[in-house]
Amino acid sequence: MFILLLLIHTLLTVSHALPTSPSSPSLTTLSSPLVPRDNTCPRNTLHTPTVPEWQWALSTYCARDTPITITPSSPLTFSYGLTAFDGKPIKWLFKVWIDRNVHPTLGHGEDTTPYTYQLSAQTCEERFKAMVTGDKGGDKVVCEYGGNKLFRGGSYREWLEKGYIGQVVWETRQVKGG
Repeated sequence: MFILLLLIHTLLTVSHALPTSPSSPSLTTLSSPLVPRDNTCPRNTLHTPTVPEWQWALSTYCARDTPITITPSSPLTFSYGLTAFDGKPIKWLFKVWIDRNVHPTLGHGEDTTPYTYQLSAQTCEERFKAMVTGDKGGDKVVCEYGGNKLFRGGSYREWLEKGYIGQVVWETRQVKGG
């Protein structure tokens, strides 16, 4: 009986010590919203290559068939079988191509300008790596998960020459259906 009374007394004493006002901070009161860390990968994007895996494929792509002249009818396109961060195989595309119909409403008909772009191995690596460094992509194409940098894919465009409307397009992504 004495132990029961002691237990009741302890519970009453503890309950009076707890804050009763909702404005008082407590362990159950959130004082700030939960905000994800910057550049954290969503869990549904883990089926992408790590940046080192992507860079290995990039080096292979750029060294394999350059120097080369890119024209609107002859892009440099290759896909590689990589291992995604989740350990599953993934088909990954690298493509450099010319878009000569950037502004199809200018003028009449299709742009028939004979655009060319001289692609070297060094330029190839520099332009694609700019997506990782933030200059041409940054957080949109690279995210982090568990201390690993994952490459989500992306593309960007550069004008071929001043005065022309054609653009060279740098594209790297998962192969559709792959």
